Amino acid sequence: MGPPPSAGVWCPTVTFYTPESDTATLDLVAQKQYFTYLSKSGLTGLVVLGSNAEAFLLTRDEKKALMKCARQSVGSNYPLMVGISGFSVPQVMENINDAIEAGANYGLLLPAAYYGPATSKDVVMAFYDEVAQKSSLPIVIYNFPGTCNGVDLDSVTIAALAKRNPGKIVGVKLTCGSVAKITRLCAELPSDSFSTFAGQADWMVAGLAVGSAGCVSAFSNVFPKVCSKIYELYTSGKTQEALELHRKAALAESPIKAGIAPTKHAVSLYSAKAAGIEDAEAKLNPRKPYSPVGEALKASVKEAMTELAAIENSLKNTSPTPSPVPTPAKKEKKKSKTTSANVEPDQDVEMEDAPAPQPPAKPEIKANKRTQDDFSAIYLRKVAAEFADDLDKVREAKDFKASSVPMLIHALKQGESLFSVEERRRVVGAANA
Repeated sequence: MGPPPSAGVWCPTVTFYTPESDTATLDLVAQKQYFTYLSKSGLTGLVVLGSNAEAFLLTRDEKKALMKCARQSVGSNYPLMVGISGFSVPQVMENINDAIEAGANYGLLLPAAYYGPATSKDVVMAFYDEVAQKSSLPIVIYNFPGTCNGVDLDSVTIAALAKRNPGKIVGVKLTCGSVAKITRLCAELPSDSFSTFAGQADWMVAGLAVGSAGCVSAFSNVFPKVCSKIYELYTSGKTQEALELHRKAALAESPIKAGIAPTKHAVSLYSAKAAGIEDAEAKLNPRKPYSPVGEALKASVKEAMTELAAIENSLKNTSPTPSPVPTPAKKEKKKSKTTSANVEPDQDVEMEDAPAPQPPAKPEIKANKRTQDDFSAIYLRKVAAEFADDLDKVREAKDFKASSVPMLIHALKQGESLFSVEERRRVVGAANA
């Protein structure tokens, strides 16, 4: 069906509403400015209708309007991933058809986990298998236990789905914080057919150290150029510079980890202003029934992000290097012109196509070997500890044993100077048990 999502930083975009309405409607003018700005900030692609877009609070017509606005704003060649999640296959297929109509390149899909205790591994496998076979849009699995009743997909399940559906299931976003999952998935699945992304910016470098394709990060809404710069530094071999900037970014991100409302407030302070959006704070309140952030949190956000804001402002906008993406199955059709923020069924917004920056191909990492080993040691130790603790849970999975165990043993043996004898014995002994 096409290549997997390009490596780099993808931004799961937030949604703008009209501030004057009691029942907030989409502000598509502000949304266009925002999409266009992000597409020129060095990001690999945009994710529309993800968790940060408050997709679960939008009507079908609003979702269609946002997707079409995104495609018209960034041009025909810029990569778009669209949230297509639903609680049943018919719901998901309806969302997929809308995404294809709007010109999406990929669909981001949560497991159908409304009934958490009933969502067994067999249920998950059957759900993704059926969607993959029926969809003409490549699927990226979305693992986010926090929004799925605690359902947490393990690497064995994800790898099995990818192998059973080659070219159809082409990636995963891991919003679970597990570096170990990235390690195992990258050991089993080649990067030219499957992209494994960290789901938050504050462990992007940890993921890159063990082979990830990058990250899909809410924080890139706030500081897109900084997040892209961290990725660029690491993949060009400047690992120490990447780590130093990464640490600053992780500390700055802390106040907005609580949810969408503080993230949107931070956007109003920084990237929305850079995009030229007026009255951004009022337009970025979350949709009811959720509340805006309080004054204390606003102060914390500004205090934590002042230094990073200066770094963001010092970086130039960049246009990514071309790389192929799947062609949408059906092209959009422009209809009647409207400047209203209200959204009617099947209504398009007439806009001029923006210049079409292209996504970067996955770069070859050219790190100095010694620096690379030192830098990765922290994360390999974490992987080793998780591996030894969790081995009993997955020992029955032959595919896991066949690839991940030799890979980890090899890493430990190669890093003899970086690991204690006790660490090596513990992991190698557990793996061979």
